[in-house]
Amino acid sequence: MHATQAFNVTIPPSIAPSQLSALANATWEYIYTWPLPILAKSYASVTANGTKINTYNLRATALSNVSSGATAPAGGVTPNHDTLYSQAILDLSQGPQVFTIPPFPTGRYWIVPFLDAYTNFFGALGSHFSSPPGNYLVVGRNVSNTTTFPGFTANQTFHAPTDIVWVIARVQTFNDSDIPTAYELGQGLKIAPYNGTYTGAAAPSAFNQTNKAVRISQAFNGTGYAPYVGPIQYVAGLAQQPSSWFAAAAAFLAADPPAGGLGPLDSQLPGLAAASNSAILLQTAAQIATTCVTVPFIGLVSETGWQFNPNYSFFGTDYLSRAQSAEVVPGALPATEVVYLTTYTDSNGLPLDASRGSVYTVSFQRPLPAGAFWSLGIYNTTNLFFIANPINRWVINNQIPDLSYSGPNNSTLVVYISSTANQPPAGPQRANWLPAPSNAPFFLILRLYLPSASVLNGSYEPPAVVMSRPGSPGSNTS
Repeated sequence: MHATQAFNVTIPPSIAPSQLSALANATWEYIYTWPLPILAKSYASVTANGTKINTYNLRATALSNVSSGATAPAGGVTPNHDTLYSQAILDLSQGPQVFTIPPFPTGRYWIVPFLDAYTNFFGALGSHFSSPPGNYLVVGRNVSNTTTFPGFTANQTFHAPTDIVWVIARVQTFNDSDIPTAYELGQGLKIAPYNGTYTGAAAPSAFNQTNKAVRISQAFNGTGYAPYVGPIQYVAGLAQQPSSWFAAAAAFLAADPPAGGLGPLDSQLPGLAAASNSAILLQTAAQIATTCVTVPFIGLVSETGWQFNPNYSFFGTDYLSRAQSAEVVPGALPATEVVYLTTYTDSNGLPLDASRGSVYTVSFQRPLPAGAFWSLGIYNTTNLFFIANPINRWVINNQIPDLSYSGPNNSTLVVYISSTANQPPAGPQRANWLPAPSNAPFFLILRLYLPSASVLNGSYEPPAVVMSRPGSPGSNTS
């Protein structure tokens, strides 16, 4: 794989040379704050607009992430079908929280990751970390590292860099019949307030402040709660309302500033929110930022058309990568846990689109470089959701028992991709069929859980997606 290069954008003639500096600042403000409306809406969805915090509010009992495009599924965009999710939003301004971890059987992958308010990873419990069952403590930004809590060692205490923390626990499911077992294990994950004593720099006055989750949710939602329709459509619409965008972003940053405190970019937000005489400039900035976030991928790109960003969840000041992550895989795990390889094009560089009858194949050599397990998921490019299909299949993974293999020692797995409106493959190929949407382009995410070193250093390149049969340019199968 190789790193992507710089890209150019066109400045419209309506922007005078004297405005270029202001345009650049406004564009960076959009990129810098791009994840905030997505995160605020996600927080609102999980907590009913901030009213249900510090508890697991969203537990998937089965696949709840299939959509025809009319409404958003409860579990969020680009879900997997390999684990069950349990989501929680912590507001540690209300006090420390105790996480109870039940016993998990050996051989089942699970993780309880902690992401700060800006989706930076700061710790986790899980099978990869050999975390024993028991209680663990998560404390907020105002709690000093010298503070001690009886019953919790330093290894049992997580210091969050922000008070808002997003938890998306995952418990591996081996197949659909295993979902009840995985769900029961997930039900054993508990959150409760810490009611014990503590010594050190923290004081009771540091807790029980105004609920930050409410302030952030209402900054974007208002006092009423509306279901989250989808990040692409929502952000695209809000980006055309600069005053609303920057005012809400300023409220988010004021409620729970970044770990390093407010910086130069943050201080400009109130002025941008009030800038009524710069509508053209701000709209141009929004258009440029949208292009930067959605078009040129920042990260590693293979010769076969797959791409991934090794910095997911460890963004630092890489605000463009953070924005792109929020757009496609908000709440992503760090690359040491799972690598998300995505592709939108076939071997000829054409967009993946089976709606006109095209058929695609992907030929993987086994074993794939994943220490735990792997999964190939297909998504509707329009809304980033799974695709309803007649065989209820959304992924191909190494946990499907009846896959068909070929080659010496069954070393090759060929995945067949075609529209749900087409006749599905017959014979052994049907076992490897991944149904594509009949009315929209699609993209693929290859998830490699506990990836090998060859993945992390970019030397592994997944096989190209090959159009084995072209579709008709003049017809649509939908």
